[in-house]
Amino acid sequence: MKRLFLCSLFCFWFHYGNAQNLVRNPGMDSSVTCPNGLGDIINCENWFNPTSNTPDYYHLCRPGLAPNNWIGWQMPYSDSAYLGFGTYVNIAPNGREYVEGVLISPLLTGRKYCVEMYLSLANNCEAATAPVGIYFSDSLINIPLDSVFGAYLHNLPFTPQIEFPMVSDSANWVLVSDTFIANGGERYFTIGNFRNAASIIVDTLYPFIVGFDSYYYLDNVSVILCEDTTTPPPPPVEPISALTAYNAFSPNGDGVNDVFTVTYKDIKTYRLQIFNRWGNLIFETDNPAQGWDGRYNGGEVPEGTYYYLIDATGLDEKRYVLKGFITLIR
Repeated sequence: MKRLFLCSLFCFWFHYGNAQNLVRNPGMDSSVTCPNGLGDIINCENWFNPTSNTPDYYHLCRPGLAPNNWIGWQMPYSDSAYLGFGTYVNIAPNGREYVEGVLISPLLTGRKYCVEMYLSLANNCEAATAPVGIYFSDSLINIPLDSVFGAYLHNLPFTPQIEFPMVSDSANWVLVSDTFIANGGERYFTIGNFRNAASIIVDTLYPFIVGFDSYYYLDNVSVILCEDTTTPPPPPVEPISALTAYNAFSPNGDGVNDVFTVTYKDIKTYRLQIFNRWGNLIFETDNPAQGWDGRYNGGEVPEGTYYYLIDATGLDEKRYVLKGFITLIR
């Protein structure tokens, strides 16, 4: 596939947490040796080429690969390196490139994993394509794919667990992310476009005048255990409010029933008013934890009967309007 892409280039001018990351060499910065040229992904530690096509390894150690390279200009998202792969060729619509990585440990059955990566469309592409997907497997993939019209499949015959929306930004790195539930035992992952020409999404940016149409840079891949779904969490408890008032108290300082109070649960708004027998307001509060101690203007009120009015709302939106008489005994 790279021979086809390079030929097109020479013939025409171009017009894109705290949790452990399980991906080995996630930023592609660790290399066996500095890459010699295009297609030299073998020199990127723990990254592989799962097909006979030629994805690329771009490293700042090699001028001509990064940041300025054959298909555009891009600095690494972080540190010193990134990968590149083709997702669509107009004259060979099923032509694909893929990159393959390895995890530190196999994924666990039934667990939820958060996956994210950074993509950037190469500057000189004529189209953005979608979807770029990631396929997790328990063994390395090694299937020869022909660039043009050979005997083998052009796109890998797997259904990725995650497919990301289209990225058409060729100036910036774009974060794409999603989650999935692991079957268990997955140790490797493959990134690329797994759809055939009939189902791929193509957004044409310039007229198709060259053979190489859609190519993406890739950096900072992460796979993180983000939730244990083996035991589903209990459903959230809906609030149930309650409010009760009492009708007698004895503020005599003996420590027993000295304050007129209410019992309550999950109360959102609250207002208590107490009136004497002539209808005068002698106590008021908006705090359900605050009771009345039988005093008014600093002095004790006499024994007798008083009237209370409570207007409250619970967290469950239930309204309480309580009213009645209080007997004050000294």
